[in-house]
Amino acid sequence: MIRGTFMYLFLGLISIVLTITNLILYKLGKDYKLVMALALAFTALTVNSFYTIVTQWVINNDIAALLDVVPYVNKPMFVLIGISIGLNILPILLETIKKRKIKEA
Repeated sequence: MIRGTFMYLFLGLISIVLTITNLILYKLGKDYKLVMALALAFTALTVNSFYTIVTQWVINNDIAALLDVVPYVNKPMFVLIGISIGLNILPILLETIKKRKIKEA
């Protein structure tokens, strides 16, 4: 099993692959909702995994690691999580817009 600092990379890559699969399935007109849920779940697991690393630094009093990483990872992680959520719910939004246009026509 992958441990330590590489777990969040592994989970993040799974999340990216599932997000891409979600968009492809939507484009092909297939059911994408399970893959969307999995992609969002793996995004949450990625964040939790990173938080676990930070927790270990706190427990070990590794202030240098905290000062080196946390201030610079906060904004990029926030942006990437937003992008992941946005891309994963995009098919639902597009489907809703499509259904409204059909109702109006």
